[in-house]
Amino acid sequence: MDNPKLKRSRRNGGFTLIEMIVATVLLAIGVVASLLSYAAAARLSVSAINRTTATFLAQQQLTSLQDNPNGLPTGNQNGDFGPQYPGFTWQSEVDSSEFPSLDQVRLVVQWQSGLLTHSVELDTYLPTSQPGSTTSTSTPSATGGNSNGPRTP
Repeated sequence: MDNPKLKRSRRNGGFTLIEMIVATVLLAIGVVASLLSYAAAARLSVSAINRTTATFLAQQQLTSLQDNPNGLPTGNQNGDFGPQYPGFTWQSEVDSSEFPSLDQVRLVVQWQSGLLTHSVELDTYLPTSQPGSTTSTSTPSATGGNSNGPRTP
């Protein structure tokens, strides 16, 4: 024999309270997860911008040290990048190296993000320059071309 109450509940075809609660919880979990991923993406974007800026500033400061008319300054120096780049500071250390005509240069750019201090460090060797002389090093272009114009076969 069939139970009339069972037949009636099958005919109504609605959702039970438990099903609605489960659906609401799953929806809430999905919304929270998407908001957290958005916040993480924004945080990583700011971090990438700061790291790129610090790398650019480090290269700029390295060029400034290299182009110093008084020669490559030895010892430790530090400073900031002025009001255009607040919060970014630099430290350089120039020492003689095991190579007679090269100095070892370590340049660190630091910045504060929240409670953490981040940094980008460049280590390189530069020619030992005499005061009053300018030293230049050439690097190939990023595209691999030369600066003398197009090549003809």
